[in-house]
Amino acid sequence: MAKFSDLLLEIGTEELPASFPEPAVSVLKEKVSTFLQENQIAFGKVKVFYTPRRIAIIFKQVAERQRSEIIEVCGPAWKIAFDDKGNPTKSAIGFARSHGKSVKDLYPKKTERGEYAFLKKTTAQEKTEKILTSGLAEIIRSIPFPKTMRWTFSKTYFGRPIRWLCAIFGTTPIVFKLNGLVAANKTFGHRNFVQKPIKLKNVAEYEKTLRRYGVLVDPQKRKRAIEKTANRLCKKVKGFLVKDEELLTEIVNIVEFPFPILGAFKSEFLKLPAVVLRTALKAHQRCFSIQDKEGNLLPFFITVTNNPRCNETEVKTWYEKAIESRLKDALFFLDEDLKVGLVPLVEAEKKVIWIEGLGSLYEKTQRLIGLTKFISQYVSNIDTNLLLRAAELAKADLLTNMVREKEFTSLQGTIGGIYAEMLGEPLLV
Repeated sequence: MAKFSDLLLEIGTEELPASFPEPAVSVLKEKVSTFLQENQIAFGKVKVFYTPRRIAIIFKQVAERQRSEIIEVCGPAWKIAFDDKGNPTKSAIGFARSHGKSVKDLYPKKTERGEYAFLKKTTAQEKTEKILTSGLAEIIRSIPFPKTMRWTFSKTYFGRPIRWLCAIFGTTPIVFKLNGLVAANKTFGHRNFVQKPIKLKNVAEYEKTLRRYGVLVDPQKRKRAIEKTANRLCKKVKGFLVKDEELLTEIVNIVEFPFPILGAFKSEFLKLPAVVLRTALKAHQRCFSIQDKEGNLLPFFITVTNNPRCNETEVKTWYEKAIESRLKDALFFLDEDLKVGLVPLVEAEKKVIWIEGLGSLYEKTQRLIGLTKFISQYVSNIDTNLLLRAAELAKADLLTNMVREKEFTSLQGTIGGIYAEMLGEPLLV
């Protein structure tokens, strides 16, 4: 009767960028699955794990030996294997013997090249442990990344330097070498909890053991932990978390044990456009915004640290100072931009040339106005003057302080519309 065990493979690294772990672990899952299938090794469900310092997979119910199967083996041509009298030649005898068979097991079969001697044999059931030992290193080397690093004189590249390898089949360590490292049944916890390697007795205790040493290795559990704690903190200020899946995913991918903290900023900054506030909190500090039940932003934010043992007051104070500095800049940019307005910036576009020979930004605006005039001929029930006004002001925000100072470049095109409304332009513009 076939026996089964679980398989764990963990690749421990230096801090991976937020966009690296998820696609890497998906490729790892695919490559190991293909490897097992090609080697006739049955397996059940697969679970993936990742943090900034590791990618890992657990294959459930992996067969301890290969499946045996009956295969056909082609030998020499039939006329070479047997003489005119039907007696086996040395070629036939040698072919049969090399596969543990006798010449009586040979039979003729027609192929595209003619008639050949064939035999059937049952493949050997190699131990899964042995097969994994020979194949895992090459699988790890083949994982692609947007950018890779080489950290020794070998030709192994990875997203970040690999610092440990943990591989266990059931209770047995899978020992293989990669770039000077030897895989073992040891992993590492959160760097703020423990520095020494942690020995695992079996695959089943992997997730639970890491949890004890400060690592929520399942990204979905980290996500739920962030949402649960953040929502609880928002209730303290009678607010609601502004949903942002992109930011949430990024934070999940850069922490091993999330610890949300509630912070605040001065109410005077609420006069900033909401999109500017959210950008300052999200893009610059990776913080969540908080809103009331009407959708208006409140002077609070949620930051998520990677250390539940941190000094919460110190972290909160640091973030509040950093955010206040950003918001002061934004408020200054807003005031200065509104003093100037958008119309004078259209004239200033004449001095902006990005690529020599392709004209100025002003000329680009004039081309846009011309194109708008042409298209407006074929559009009914629309005020052409408003269309032309929108085209005239379309690129003016590229010269605003908010965009030009490179702190809020992502708002180009958006901030222009906000300024136009604040400066009294018709809503359609």
